[in-house]
Amino acid sequence: MRIALISTVPIFPCTGGNRARLFNLSQSMRSLGHEVEFVFLPSRRAGEADWQAHDDYFGSQGVHRLEREGLVDSLYMAKRVAGRMTRKVYRALGSERSHYYNLDEIFYTGFLPQLQALHAERDFDAAIVIYVFNSKALDAFPDSVLKVVDTHDAFTDRHKLFEAAGRAHAGYSLRSTDEARGLGRAHVVMAIQEREAMDFRELTNGTPTRVVTLSHTLDRSRKVDPPSRRSACFIGSAFEANVVSLRYFIDTVMPLVLAVRPDFKLYLAGSVCDAVEDRPTIVKMGRVPHVADAMEKGGILINPIVLGTGINIKLLDALACGVPVVSTEFGARGLEESGNGAVLTVPDGDAAGFSRVLLALMTDDDLWRASSARASQAAQDWDETQMRALGSVLSTKPVGLHKQKALLFGNSPMRWWPLIGRPRVR
Repeated sequence: MRIALISTVPIFPCTGGNRARLFNLSQSMRSLGHEVEFVFLPSRRAGEADWQAHDDYFGSQGVHRLEREGLVDSLYMAKRVAGRMTRKVYRALGSERSHYYNLDEIFYTGFLPQLQALHAERDFDAAIVIYVFNSKALDAFPDSVLKVVDTHDAFTDRHKLFEAAGRAHAGYSLRSTDEARGLGRAHVVMAIQEREAMDFRELTNGTPTRVVTLSHTLDRSRKVDPPSRRSACFIGSAFEANVVSLRYFIDTVMPLVLAVRPDFKLYLAGSVCDAVEDRPTIVKMGRVPHVADAMEKGGILINPIVLGTGINIKLLDALACGVPVVSTEFGARGLEESGNGAVLTVPDGDAAGFSRVLLALMTDDDLWRASSARASQAAQDWDETQMRALGSVLSTKPVGLHKQKALLFGNSPMRWWPLIGRPRVR
């Protein structure tokens, strides 16, 4: 199959969980013999991109960077301003509606004719788009093309998770009806964990859309040996859920660990380094070429996650490296039936319990090795399950979903070029 992987997030440099998922998904599809091409939808929040690395990986003809320009971009910006102003008004009125975005509010409609033109040229067999708020992109393809939404996260009432953690008005949130409409644009919805899959099945009940749990596929090429002096590491981007969770560990758990082991060091990797203050007990590694580089320093991954959705990819990466993990119960969500005891979980909010388990792994060689062996076995079992799920997704036969709505100025991409410019591959 020739597969279009459509994303508002670059893959390289691979500095966050969503990028890691895109990269490993690409690797997995290629390992099954499919041809994968990367279609980038420019976004003002996309972050850093290394386009030479994209060309090296996909080939210069396998990377397609669409454009935003002309009158359509001005209309898009007006739409965004109107959405923000509407939420401000509702917030001033104390209305719950202040939390919700419209489904297609942050999607730039000028991408649609460019995607149509690209499909006419490349003749894709499947189109996979990340995040439900980009699902409008699938309308550019006929129903004979397998359409997939890789959800990454669930967004129905997502703001309530942040409010529960004291973070009001944080996070992109949708009404259930809007998320259902976005999911219904796909033949297959990929959920990153089974709990979210159950919610998506309820939202798409009675429609042709299939929901498949396909979590993170793993890179098991590097194993980590126990360091001579074990400490701990935390890996993540500066995403708010990572920052809040890391501060929880630093403020409540780390003092208990230092009281017993004054020589304890916490190794940080990723852009989360920029979000915490310097301390003698914290070693900031910044970006690392491979997650194993950070794990080799600490020998134990801490996963004190207290906020967020989806699944914790850094936890799965640790299992792939054979590294023991200490996690909150919330941080290990999605692994309840698959971890096989490979993740040592602690009740949420139990700082003393977290420190005890971490100290035990630091001092007990037999416990570390047993946990490492369970992690490696769990990673192998996990990966085999994900590859079967991926095969199931890509073998889905497309069926009619709905009548395609006519695009503004008609369906021909030629009608749009005076406004947005001819789509180019760079």
